[in-house]
Amino acid sequence: MQNSKARRYPPRLVEFVRRLGEQGYRVCDARAAVAKLGVDPLPAERTIKRWLDPDFAEADRMSQRRGRLPGPQPRKRWTWQRKLERLRELRALGISLAAVAKVMNHDYALRLTPENVRHLIADDYPEDSVERLMRGYELRRGRRPVASKSDGRHHQRQAGPSLQASA
Repeated sequence: MQNSKARRYPPRLVEFVRRLGEQGYRVCDARAAVAKLGVDPLPAERTIKRWLDPDFAEADRMSQRRGRLPGPQPRKRWTWQRKLERLRELRALGISLAAVAKVMNHDYALRLTPENVRHLIADDYPEDSVERLMRGYELRRGRRPVASKSDGRHHQRQAGPSLQASA
């Protein structure tokens, strides 16, 4: 499947640029030579580099494909029902609760513990309760999980200078 916005240049132009590359032309020099031919629109330097360097072209194609490879999709595409289904699929494969939690945390930007996984796998929760639980485990962008007072990481509010008048 080709990008519909990708511009197609004539094969003769590509061959011309490749011959320039064989003669030792750099990317900017080859682009200047193409400009003298009056090609409109002028190919970008990146495009000319793809034509001159097959290794660069392959690496560029692979980086373009990465977004289309199967695997975890962006978080917005996954509903909480799909996340729960995936969690249960992983557990059904015999993967430990701790491993399931790690995979879910990585793939879906959650903060599950093995204990959370055990509770979510149980089928005795009402549907709206599971939805609240799943949404509660999502990490919010730009926020870190809030530390509780019991873990010793909370900060005491420091008292400011006294506002009493000196006597």
